[in-house]
Amino acid sequence: MEEERRTPPSLEARVTEVLEACDYEVQQAVGLEQGVIDWFATPRSGFIRPRTYFRVLPRSPEDLNETLAELESARVARKADRAVAIVMSGRLPGGYAPDLVGRTSNVLTFRRWLLEISGIAEHARQRAQPSNQERRGQMYLPRRGRLADGAVVPLEPFIEAWLDRPDRPTLVIEGPPGSGKQAALNHAMDRAAVRFSHDPEQATLLVDIAYMYLTSVMEIALDAGAVVPVITRSSLWRAAPMQEQRWPWRSLLAASEADTLGLPPPGTGVVRIALVPPSSEEITSWYRERLGSQDLAGQIVRARAENDSFRSLSDALPNLGRIVSAAKSIELADRPASIDAWIASVVVAYVDAMKLEERPPPPSRIEGEDALSRYLEDIALEQFAMGLRRSGRISVPQTLWRMRVAQDSLLTWFDVDEVELKNPLLRDYYIARKIAREVSAGNSEILLRYQFPPFVFLFLALVAPEVSAQVTQGRVAQLDEKIRSEVERKLQLTFAHLLNRPVGMVRARLREIRDGIDRERATALARSFEQIEEELRFIQSLAERTRLWETAPDESIEEVAVRPVIEEIGRELNARHPAVTLVIDVESSVRVRAMREALREVVQCLMENAFHAAVMDKSGPTSRVRAVARQVGSVIRIEIRDTGCGVPPEDRQRIFEPLVTTKKGGAGKPRGTGLGLPIARRYAEHMHGQVGLDETASETCFYLDLVAWTEGA
Repeated sequence: MEEERRTPPSLEARVTEVLEACDYEVQQAVGLEQGVIDWFATPRSGFIRPRTYFRVLPRSPEDLNETLAELESARVARKADRAVAIVMSGRLPGGYAPDLVGRTSNVLTFRRWLLEISGIAEHARQRAQPSNQERRGQMYLPRRGRLADGAVVPLEPFIEAWLDRPDRPTLVIEGPPGSGKQAALNHAMDRAAVRFSHDPEQATLLVDIAYMYLTSVMEIALDAGAVVPVITRSSLWRAAPMQEQRWPWRSLLAASEADTLGLPPPGTGVVRIALVPPSSEEITSWYRERLGSQDLAGQIVRARAENDSFRSLSDALPNLGRIVSAAKSIELADRPASIDAWIASVVVAYVDAMKLEERPPPPSRIEGEDALSRYLEDIALEQFAMGLRRSGRISVPQTLWRMRVAQDSLLTWFDVDEVELKNPLLRDYYIARKIAREVSAGNSEILLRYQFPPFVFLFLALVAPEVSAQVTQGRVAQLDEKIRSEVERKLQLTFAHLLNRPVGMVRARLREIRDGIDRERATALARSFEQIEEELRFIQSLAERTRLWETAPDESIEEVAVRPVIEEIGRELNARHPAVTLVIDVESSVRVRAMREALREVVQCLMENAFHAAVMDKSGPTSRVRAVARQVGSVIRIEIRDTGCGVPPEDRQRIFEPLVTTKKGGAGKPRGTGLGLPIARRYAEHMHGQVGLDETASETCFYLDLVAWTEGA
């Protein structure tokens, strides 16, 4: 025994390296026997911190029972909680199995001790538990892979045979996103864990490096042949401190983008196997077996047959288990009669299940627990709009996706590079969530901007029933308003067309009548002819105003001088109404941001309204229209004042409504169309301005407010 304990210092140093990496404090103490050093290890953290006495042996002892008895005696004498002898090379005698729970002293090979002290063995035991095996195994679809020579082989037996190879070259499992690589790797790790639970001294473990946070332990475990690291891009993202580590690439199982992980090129000790996608019929058969209930199986088969988007979602291998769980979560009594409603229910349950599996994001990366959902909601809505306009792209921080990329299901319906939802069902789901969020915040106008697909409202009824009820009620009113507006628009266009048709014809007949009668008769009918001409001018004006009311201006905003517009329109109106005095109090320097033709139309409407009012009022000595422009802050206010009788208080709110007029005509007075002021207000709003009536002014005063033009604006 004394000879066994005289080991080179390098062995203790190697054991100490592992212990310190695993957060143990290592102590050396003068032994009870002369000239002997005793070694102890104690966890640096934890509520219970057992003290372990350990020895390092270069090889397995000849008499194992004697070693165990001496270990136990030394443990008691040194007042340690546990004792272990670590055998650095060779195997332990057959028939011996360490009892890590019931025995306080054990002899372990360095390989086994390394797995236990690092927690790797416990992680494997958790994977190997029958309940976990059954749960994951039921959701797994056995896979096949194609080798470089074209041979197609079952994947699971191939991996196990590869693990047993003494040379064990690098193995790369290839397949595009959504091919189920991660599920295949998880299944391989499960099977390796079961093998380890049956033979912990010999079986090699497959371990995701995301769980192997101890760099030095990982290197030693590789050298000891205890584990084979499973490395994927998502593993590297989750194990950020390990990204810069140059792992020995021998004995490596990689899942995707092997070349980007720094692997040797093909033909240099790398075996590649490409996953063969199962057919849709194979997947349908798998669903039938897993769902059990014929009714439920029939429902999912029907959904897959009738809805391409659902079939695409349920065909993706990372989604198989979640779709089954989602379908089973919908109780028979609550199952919707409509197949579309059932599909919507399954998709909602699928997304909810995926959210439960998400790891909480680091606080430094994003703010709020639902930041990912908010991004997807915004992307879904903008993507829907872009699909209509065919323009633009959305930018989303790539760090957000790096945090979640381990969720392989996400990648089956979201394209990280193009930043778009590839599946219309998931797009409509997140649009529904966006609507619910906006409506709850009081922004119900979102419903007026787009014609959403029917599935959006099915999802909305599931994710936010109270908002759905509100939306449904409002939707009926909105549809009714839209129908009435569309009918009104078409009637207006038809009306304008019908009004214009007879004007030219009537004028032509009037000319024929005038030319066919003598001068005396023509003089006697002059008043009648003028009245007919006045009616024709009104009809023509009404037709033109109707067209203008329906047509919104589509010019660009530019710099426009105000005074020339007022002078031009004033000359035309003065020519028709010479009794009215026009006063223009507008500086030549006044400029506004406006649409040139739209501004002319607004000023035309306001000034014509003022001239008509001035003509109609005979109470004063003079009839006057005054145009004034003044700057208030960054706004130019253009006022059109007149000496008319004003607007009755009961009409002041109505005069901006279409077809409401206080000018009935007759006795030589102008006749209003009821569209001038509404057109002025509508056109002003298109120029980001406003038209109104100043009720505080001493005379009738309509105003137009527009943004003042500034250089460089």
